[in-house]
Amino acid sequence: DEEAVVVEIGTAYTKCGYSGEALPRSVVKTPSALSNPELNESEFYDVLRDFLNIIYFHKVQSRPKEGATVLCENLMASRKLLEAAVKVMFEDLQVPIVYLVMENSLPVYTSGGYTGLVVDSGFTDARVLPIFEGIPIVNSYQSMDCGLKKVLECMKTKLELDNDQAVEDILVKMGKVSFGELRKELQERKEDRDYYVVPKGSGTRVKVSLRQRFTPEEVMFGDYDSNQHNIAAGVLKSLLKCDIDTRKGLINNIILCGGGSMIPGFQERFEEELLNLLDDEDFSKLKGLKDFMRVVESPYPRNLLNW
Repeated sequence: DEEAVVVEIGTAYTKCGYSGEALPRSVVKTPSALSNPELNESEFYDVLRDFLNIIYFHKVQSRPKEGATVLCENLMASRKLLEAAVKVMFEDLQVPIVYLVMENSLPVYTSGGYTGLVVDSGFTDARVLPIFEGIPIVNSYQSMDCGLKKVLECMKTKLELDNDQAVEDILVKMGKVSFGELRKELQERKEDRDYYVVPKGSGTRVKVSLRQRFTPEEVMFGDYDSNQHNIAAGVLKSLLKCDIDTRKGLINNIILCGGGSMIPGFQERFEEELLNLLDDEDFSKLKGLKDFMRVVESPYPRNLLNW
């Protein structure tokens, strides 16, 4: 039997490939129009018709009529977008079968089990979804406005660089999350250090200071002083909404995924924040879980686990 085409339309990037393969065949920029909530189904349809033709015939080089397609859908994705995508597949591309799977729950299966806490540091926001015995606990879902978009905006402001592609390239090449003694040192440090890089889309050398490398990432962890948009705080708020009998298994199998989790130092800072917050009075009911906290090491790149 021919393998199914797998498509995951993310906010910033779309991943496509074949089932049975460990990694996607191609990762391409998602059309920015698909992030516009004001579009109606017909407008989504027009954008997706062209985009999905590129996906099938150029990126995965598949004949859509001859096999099934697996479409990975986000739990909070626009229904208009999803319906338009399915309509294009059935009516324009004549795909015989379309399977819909919830992308938020896919990373847990890479851990070899069916129970875990999926922490997705995405482009627009960070999301936390507990999965127990293969079933998403939707009423414990948490979404925080501290995605990579905020990190890039902060870095763009600090660098005074009006070039989105260059800023993204600098984040990928030089961005780091501070943790432990390094974090304390950066807070107390008076002098700075300069680095130079030639980012994609710029063509000129850009000066990046030590603080500019480390400071923008702080928005993912509450900007030093607030846990309102802290990813770790979102995890604990999600656990508080879960049944008490499920909490131990969930915190013992935390799966980090998404582009934000690829930044060096992210996991170490996440673990540090989580352990510190477990001592907070707001999360006193979870303090007994401290010894069971474990982040699972994935055999695949974390930014591809939703595919």
